[in-house]
Amino acid sequence: MRKLGLLVLTLALIGVSAFLLGCAPLALVSAAPVQPVTASIAQVNPASAVVQPNAPKLSVATRKVLDEGNKQMRAKDYEAALASYQTVVQAQPEVADGYLALGRAYGAMKNYDQAIAVYESGVTTLPNNVDMRIALGNTYNARGFHIDPRCGSPHSGIGASPGTKDDKFLREQWIAKADSNYQSALGAFGGALALSPNNVAAHDGIAYAHFRQGNYDIAAAWAGRAVQLAPKDSHRYVAVANNYRRMRDYETALTWYDQAIARNVKDYGAIKYLWETYQALKDWDRAIARLTQIVQADPKNTEASLRLGQAYAAKGDLTSALTWFENTLTLNPELGEAWKYAAPVYKKLGNTEKFQLAVRNAEWYKHK
Repeated sequence: MRKLGLLVLTLALIGVSAFLLGCAPLALVSAAPVQPVTASIAQVNPASAVVQPNAPKLSVATRKVLDEGNKQMRAKDYEAALASYQTVVQAQPEVADGYLALGRAYGAMKNYDQAIAVYESGVTTLPNNVDMRIALGNTYNARGFHIDPRCGSPHSGIGASPGTKDDKFLREQWIAKADSNYQSALGAFGGALALSPNNVAAHDGIAYAHFRQGNYDIAAAWAGRAVQLAPKDSHRYVAVANNYRRMRDYETALTWYDQAIARNVKDYGAIKYLWETYQALKDWDRAIARLTQIVQADPKNTEASLRLGQAYAAKGDLTSALTWFENTLTLNPELGEAWKYAAPVYKKLGNTEKFQLAVRNAEWYKHK
């Protein structure tokens, strides 16, 4: 049996009470055009494009090898895990478990080229396996992000802002390579949808691939469909909102962030983006009112407390800003961002000692 190449990554895609503002209807995204996606790699058999309840299972002996590989993965002994998973694939290539595990191991090592080779082999062998196509699509997305200079990726050798004509030329080349990966991801997810039209992970992946290419209207439509399929997951509302924010439709974005927070008041990403949207609008009063609601619902919410301090500082109410920064630091004394924003407030209020302390702690805890 031919030896499989190495690698893959499975992306995690990606995130309460009655106090929140009303939710916007999911129809907000229904009018956006949706770009069709097509199946890729191996041809899908329409007659068998359903989940197979009697799919082959691993033997007891092979299952033990897989379990051992899983233990090695948890211990971060990736080389040993790779060997175990390769043994599983070689022993029973008709079972998806080995390919998926091997791909995840390569993903943990960020070896995307080899991961894609593993998943493509798995799709060729098991063309009607939905999970394999999802994993393949996620890995193409991951490899695209990994080299995309628009994301500030250092791996392309060009940062987010090119400095010379040569940099600009190289940047365009790397963007083209990244977009090629996103397009391949769309093909893989299209194959998954041919097998399972309501697969939410495929919708997530398609939305992400379009988002990375700047197709925000199309991405919003797909992310909105994912919300309809899995309405309890806050991060999917955030995905819709992020697209509207990129399109500078800030009011619609705010509505979707509110929906995310309604489902999970501890979705700190949603709260952060909500604040940044109010920043874009320079609407400090609405920001203060909204963040105050969140803190009232969840008094230990450090993200809302921190952003409330920023909102007061932006408005020029330094005393209230400091109150909320200090509240945040009471909740989490190691939150470097809170020290960072508190420092200039201490300085403006003439408290040199605390200003110096805040500067030191901001540096010390900057990754917290």
